[in-house]
Amino acid sequence: MKDRKNYPIPKYLDDTPEVIIFPVDEFLVFTFLFLLTYFINIPMFVCPLIALLTAFLYHKAKEGKPKNYHMLILYQLGLIKPEGIPSSVVKEFQE
Repeated sequence: MKDRKNYPIPKYLDDTPEVIIFPVDEFLVFTFLFLLTYFINIPMFVCPLIALLTAFLYHKAKEGKPKNYHMLILYQLGLIKPEGIPSSVVKEFQE
């Protein structure tokens, strides 16, 4: 019999993916800012503090908002345009 791979099944279908215990978007904010501050030659003990503070502020900003709220903001600013949806600057349209 072939060896089968076991894949983790999330408890709920709408669970967000996580890295260790952090949601992926917060982990990416932390990682990006940590590396950015490290390469700018900010002292090593300050890099994680800046990254943690910014990740915490990002977490507080998205708290209480629906999922993909950041995508809505990008759509309203006109930076992204999903298929089948009119431009964000169009106030009226006819089907």
